[in-house]
Amino acid sequence: MEVRAATPAFLPFAPTRRSVHDSWSPPTNLGAPLNSTAAGQQPSLSTDGRTLVFASSRAGGFGGADIWISTRTPSGH
Repeated sequence: MEVRAATPAFLPFAPTRRSVHDSWSPPTNLGAPLNSTAAGQQPSLSTDGRTLVFASSRAGGFGGADIWISTRTPSGH
């Protein structure tokens, strides 16, 4: 599954598609632990499409907007 960069105001909602030959889906909530009720912004997806770096004011950080990283495994999880 391929994931496209999320809309900053609603991070991380993302459209997906099974292959480059398929159409993009509507944006989908990626669920916990990526989604939270906190503000998220400035998403950046690595060139291999497996690592998402973003800023968020979610709980567990140092306060304010902290930098968070999520990496998708080779199996797509």
